[in-house]
Amino acid sequence: MWSKQYPVLGTYTDIVDVKRYADGLQELLDDLKKRYDYNQLDAMLVLKDILGKTWNQNK
Repeated sequence: MWSKQYPVLGTYTDIVDVKRYADGLQELLDDLKKRYDYNQLDAMLVLKDILGKTWNQNK
């Protein structure tokens, strides 16, 4: 669905080392859960918010 609007979403898995980034993201999620006693959903929402703020700062 999103790949119609953003074609890169349909092709990146053939190019990008997804495991490398997935492992890094999992480490960040695990750290948030451990340090702040967040559950999986809360850790994901916090990480997503941090990513969004970082994106906006770099515009």
